[in-house]
Amino acid sequence: MASTDSSLLPNHPERAPAGPLDWRGVRMVLALIGWASLGLGILTLFVPLFPTTIFLLLALWALSQSSSPGYLWLRNHPKLGPAMREWDEYGVIAPRAKLFAIAGLASSGGTMSFLADENWTMRAVVGVVLMAIACYIATRPSEPEADA
Repeated sequence: MASTDSSLLPNHPERAPAGPLDWRGVRMVLALIGWASLGLGILTLFVPLFPTTIFLLLALWALSQSSSPGYLWLRNHPKLGPAMREWDEYGVIAPRAKLFAIAGLASSGGTMSFLADENWTMRAVVGVVLMAIACYIATRPSEPEADA
């Protein structure tokens, strides 16, 4: 059974090097991924039919793992913050967000099927992946569970 040494965790104050990339390097890469995802997420707010949520959730995760101040900025943002906090704390997706996300997946799948070449295997694989994502979104809670 593997031991869990808390000094090897990325956010632990007494980090130990992890081979060629020390934890500082990993945190830097995660911060870059987080900021790039946040930039793409904000950009896609203004571009129709592009996924915004996936970029924002990736940014939230990467920035939280990198100990970046961008994590707190995203959680406290006046417009984006409430949804990010609900997802981060409870895994909740609001019903309206679910509706828009699944409608976006359906329209993307339909557009791809219409514009794709005659290769049915690509259509099938993309359709299965989009359906799996839609099922995941649909099965997330719509509000935080009440503590009993």
